[in-house]
Amino acid sequence: MRKLQYIIPLFFILLSCGESKDSEGIVYVQNMKLYSEFDLAIELDSELQAFSKERTRELDSLMMALENLTAQLERMEEIPTETYQSYNDLRNAVMYREKNYEEELIGLTQKYDQQIWERINGFTKTFAEENNYDMILGASGDGSLMYAKDTLDVTDELILFCNNNYNGLE
Repeated sequence: MRKLQYIIPLFFILLSCGESKDSEGIVYVQNMKLYSEFDLAIELDSELQAFSKERTRELDSLMMALENLTAQLERMEEIPTETYQSYNDLRNAVMYREKNYEEELIGLTQKYDQQIWERINGFTKTFAEENNYDMILGASGDGSLMYAKDTLDVTDELILFCNNNYNGLE
């Protein structure tokens, strides 16, 4: 009970200090908006789309060749060993390239995500220091930030700051 005598006043002191700090030094950003509107993310997404289109084109032409060969085999009464081996080789090549493409895409996506977040985190630190923020919270919609006043949202300011720094304008 004696500990409670000290804890309750301490709680109210911290609460009152926290109230003044909230309006001055703690803000938040919408993580996904920041990420999706960051110029580097837009650039790397374009590269990822181009990579994906190229690989899809390659796979489509291999799949077309496999489908044509399958149709030929279905029409044959007797399939020569050499033709059957060509079919298996092509089928294996399609499966290998498809798996390889998926792994490349996952790896490239992870690499780009890491590059983007490293840049955003660096710019966020500089932004916080320049604006005297004690803390910038990330709102990601997963329940980690359940509520904050709209006036504490600095997402648009941080997007502008990150893009200006990335493009060498600041």
